[in-house]
Amino acid sequence: LKCSRDHPACSRCSRQRLSCSYPLPPDRKLIASSRKLSRLRETDQQLRRRGKQTVENGNRFGYGQLSTSLPHESLSDSHRSLGSLNVEPTGVARETDDESDLNARKRPLPSSQEEIISPVPVPLSDCAIKHDYISRGLSNTLLIIQRYTISEAHPVAHPTICNESSATTLASLPPRAIGFSLLEIYFERMYNSSLLFHKSTLFGEYMEDKLPNFLVRSIFALSSLMAPPELSTLSSYHRNGRHWAQAASQEVLSLADQPSLITSQTFLCLTFYWFADGQTDRARIHLTLAYHGCCNLIYNQLSKSDFAPTSALAMEHEMKRRCLWASWATSSITSEPRSFAKCAWSEVANVPLPSTCPNSGSSLVSLVDQKMDEDWQCSTHEQTCREEDESPIWAEIMKIVGVWVKIQLLATESSSYADDRLFHQMAQLSRTLKSISQSDSFSRWMMPHCSAIDHMTELRIFLTSLCHACHIILHVTVVPLFSGRPFDVARTPISTRNSGDTILEHAAMVGRLLQQYLSTDPDITKLSPLVGFVAFISGSVLVISARSQKYRDCNGQSIPLSSDIRLIEACLVTLDTLRTYWKPLQHPVSPLTSQFSTLIETSFEIDEANNLHF
Repeated sequence: LKCSRDHPACSRCSRQRLSCSYPLPPDRKLIASSRKLSRLRETDQQLRRRGKQTVENGNRFGYGQLSTSLPHESLSDSHRSLGSLNVEPTGVARETDDESDLNARKRPLPSSQEEIISPVPVPLSDCAIKHDYISRGLSNTLLIIQRYTISEAHPVAHPTICNESSATTLASLPPRAIGFSLLEIYFERMYNSSLLFHKSTLFGEYMEDKLPNFLVRSIFALSSLMAPPELSTLSSYHRNGRHWAQAASQEVLSLADQPSLITSQTFLCLTFYWFADGQTDRARIHLTLAYHGCCNLIYNQLSKSDFAPTSALAMEHEMKRRCLWASWATSSITSEPRSFAKCAWSEVANVPLPSTCPNSGSSLVSLVDQKMDEDWQCSTHEQTCREEDESPIWAEIMKIVGVWVKIQLLATESSSYADDRLFHQMAQLSRTLKSISQSDSFSRWMMPHCSAIDHMTELRIFLTSLCHACHIILHVTVVPLFSGRPFDVARTPISTRNSGDTILEHAAMVGRLLQQYLSTDPDITKLSPLVGFVAFISGSVLVISARSQKYRDCNGQSIPLSSDIRLIEACLVTLDTLRTYWKPLQHPVSPLTSQFSTLIETSFEIDEANNLHF
């Protein structure tokens, strides 16, 4: 007989008159929790040291300057991040920890994405890769994921820990192979990624562990929202997005009083994440910090006087100006606050517009040196510009965004303007808009002139649709049907009708643009959310136009509505797809859909009445 822990007595102990005593069994959960907390304290200390050292070196474009100060995330760090993952025989890493209270408040997915978030991982062979960019840019990465997770990832059975520890685990960075996939998704899905970052440089610095964790987390958070349903391997990381964003926001906000290029880039990435999540107040705070950080670092005073084709300093200045332009453009698109919209032109007057950067290397390709003055007139440096040089598309986008912010301001304040002042402001903005949109450099990037589908298609659609939106909103302010402004007897009916025709013409052009784009079976999620807003404006105008055509049918002439209906459908499809990833676009879908349904029902009734009359 053996002595048990509950009854430490046996016949042998009785004969020998021994007293048996056993210690209490160790609490393995308590031991594991204490070890976990000690590791968390060490991580927190490392983050604090890292943040202090990042500020000292973060104002330089070369992230390589951080290599000596930032602790590297080696392969062992990747193994630690896999601690809460089970690696299936298929090579897919799957999370096994319990849901935390933070995870319970994560962004709910629409029905189109609920199917891909499954506790059972899908083998790589089952992934339906539908788009060309996925097969080109991500197929190799998926093979790396499979090999990495099978050969190098060692699952560890972690005990149950507190919610804080679980949230920290979800905020940890993924393995490097997964990270490369998320970076690729960011550059494929985010329309302004090519403006804010140099792709080859960012990939190289990530490979060498020279990027601060808060910047990496902010990019990964955006990528988790945009992860395509075809890549079921990455579906388990969707839940990490909110934790990545919260961790990055908490860390970079502590450095808000010490701005740098890296912190401004991080603030901009988080701006788009919180906007996509529907938290517009948080997005506005991060955007303000990003823009004011660039202004405090006087990025608006960096000129091209020291430009040299192989100068690393020129590339550094270019990326700083691009960060300024990116934050300025985002603020201009929102047109908030109103004080910023009033002085938006003077804020970036005489700042060189974005140049063309090569896909690899550290030198600039474009020699076009363009600037906008305080009246938003473009000037080109004669010594650096040649006839064969092509203006970059981002330079043309900045020009039209500058017109957009002033038109938005006019539309907001038009109700308080006298008629003479309104028409004067409208005429001035109309001249500025025409001088930009009718220039050769701008027309070269418009979609009707560039019908070929390539990696620039979505940016061309962004440029073209924003130009049409400027025409629509500018003339809406003087048409009573759309603006609700009382009819002005001093303004001739012909001029008012011309403004109405201009609105309908450009709304139809947006519909045809989206219809042509959808006919190529594209990846709509690569479009800017502003394109979704323009689709809503154009669709609403087309619905009103179609209803007015129906009322004219009482004269006995049947007016075909099929063309207008197809254009409205193109706007609705675009808006309905983009609202899946951008929550603020969910509100305008319902009223436009209901109006469109009513239009369809009424058109059928008119057709039946006409057939009976015939």
